[in-house]
Amino acid sequence: MKCLLFSIVLLLTISCNNEKKEEPKKPAPEKPAPVLTDTFSLIREKIKAIDEIENPEKKQFEISCGKKIKVDYTRHNGEVVRIAVDFLKEGDKEIKADYYYDRDSLIYIFEVVRTPDRDQKTYSSYIANDKVIRYFWNHGESQCKKCEFNASSKEYKLLKANTVAEIEAVLCR
Repeated sequence: MKCLLFSIVLLLTISCNNEKKEEPKKPAPEKPAPVLTDTFSLIREKIKAIDEIENPEKKQFEISCGKKIKVDYTRHNGEVVRIAVDFLKEGDKEIKADYYYDRDSLIYIFEVVRTPDRDQKTYSSYIANDKVIRYFWNHGESQCKKCEFNASSKEYKLLKANTVAEIEAVLCR
């Protein structure tokens, strides 16, 4: 009898263990996309998105500040997201500048500066709440030249300019 009882208990134990093993496995939860929490990374993502806009609305102006300069306004959904100024002469330097905006706020400036001896330097300013949060000079981090912006800054006046005369008033000083 003990043998029979022991066999039944053993069978029940094995049977219960098999039932647990046969439970369907739940699929592994999908990993969420990484959340960018630092402002610098968020700005870089916005710049990338602006650069990758398909079929952006573009408007080009040619102005004359002693020489012809092309100013390209790029819009997305009616909003200016980028302004490119092709070699503005300031003193003995020529400057090519790209200004990036998000909801009418300046977020990034990329400048290429050439001097008469054709020495060329690049400057990048990452901007949040009208203050430079990171600044790069020739690809190395550095102290910013211009660290704050406001409505009277050239970059914001250019954003509001809509005609050749208005653009010339901002750039040809």
